[in-house]
Amino acid sequence: MNDRLSLPTISGLAINPASWLAKRYLETEDWEPCRKEAMDNNLMKIEKTASAARYLAYTMKLLRALDDRELELLASQNADTQRAMMWLAFCRTYPLIGKFADTVINQKYIQHDFHLSPGEWNEFLSRESCEHQEIENIGKASRLKAKSVLFGNLKSLGYLSSSNELKEAMLANETVAAIGSDMRFFPGVAGGSR
Repeated sequence: MNDRLSLPTISGLAINPASWLAKRYLETEDWEPCRKEAMDNNLMKIEKTASAARYLAYTMKLLRALDDRELELLASQNADTQRAMMWLAFCRTYPLIGKFADTVINQKYIQHDFHLSPGEWNEFLSRESCEHQEIENIGKASRLKAKSVLFGNLKSLGYLSSSNELKEAMLANETVAAIGSDMRFFPGVAGGSR
């Protein structure tokens, strides 16, 4: 399956480690020393070395989807901005997730329907499989895991309540300007409520 159709398998968006990595990358302009220092200092706070390395690689994969200005915003101390940068990185790294945010979530805002049902992920994949038949080859376990990661990340970032009610992303003007056309990934912002 091509990268455009890949789905996430690791839960969570490690904002504090990601912010540290962004800051170190901007100082060194080289990901390898950042990775080594993060592993040497157990930045991910995971006891098993293999698990820490896997989660660090995942986090760095997300960060590579951001440009230097976006990395600077992630390295800032503003929690809303940091969350926004990690959501942006997640949507860019996994284009199917980005398309779901753009088409399903923002359409719900336009319709003033703020409840996001987990079943809407399944319906979205079914519609997308008409255009990309390779999606039919994604197993049930992978689809369930991706849905769990997606909904978990939306909740941890504050864009979805525990009862699956969507919440508008509250972003500073500087953040909105830096993100530009990719604001379509953010709940409510591209849907005309702002």
